[in-house]
Amino acid sequence: NRTVARVIREAIADKPSWRFSAASLIVRDASRRDEVRTLDLLPAGLELGDALADWRRMPAGPRQLLDPTAVIARALGEVVDDYDVVLVDVPGDADLLTVNGLRMAFGYLLVATPDPEGTAGAERMVSMVADLDARTGATLAPLGVVVNRVDPDGKLSDRKLRKWLKAKLPLLDARLPDAEPGGEAHRGASLELAEELLA
Repeated sequence: NRTVARVIREAIADKPSWRFSAASLIVRDASRRDEVRTLDLLPAGLELGDALADWRRMPAGPRQLLDPTAVIARALGEVVDDYDVVLVDVPGDADLLTVNGLRMAFGYLLVATPDPEGTAGAERMVSMVADLDARTGATLAPLGVVVNRVDPDGKLSDRKLRKWLKAKLPLLDARLPDAEPGGEAHRGASLELAEELLA
C-alpha cells in the first residue's frame, strides 16, 4: 500500500494527501544491484489505473482537489529535499499523472524510440511542457533525449527523429539497446545514462 496510487486514493477520498506522512510511503534501499546502493522508490502500484480513472471522474465542487495538477508534488514536498536527485517516471501524454510529475520537476528528460511514433510523442511532450510553463509561470529545462530500443550497432534508424532532435533538444550520447530489460547490455547502457545525467 506504499504507492502513488495510495496518494491519489487519499486525495479523492477527501483526505488531502499532504496531511499524511509521505516519508512512510517511501520504499527504502529498493535496489538489489551492487552498483546502486542508495535507491529509494515510491512505486506506482498495480491499482494505479483504477485510481486514475476515479480521479478523472471527480466532480468540481467542495470535494474537488484545490489543484489536481499538484497532488503528488504536495504529497512529496516534505521528502524531496532529502535527496540529491529525484526522478519521476511518467507516461508521455497529457494525463493528470504526467502533469503532476512535471509540476514537481526542474527539468525533463524524454525517452523516444527511433521511429515516427517516437518523433510524434516527443513533439507532443515538448508542446505540452510549453503549455504548462505558460499556465504556471514555471520554466522546465529540457535535459535532453535518450533514444530507446536502438539497434545493436547504435545507429538511429529514423532520419526524421535524428533531424528533429538535433534541431530542438540535445540528444544524449547514451543509448538504450533493443535488448532484454535487466540484461547485461541494458544494464550497462542504463549506467552510462546515469553517469551522463549526473556529470
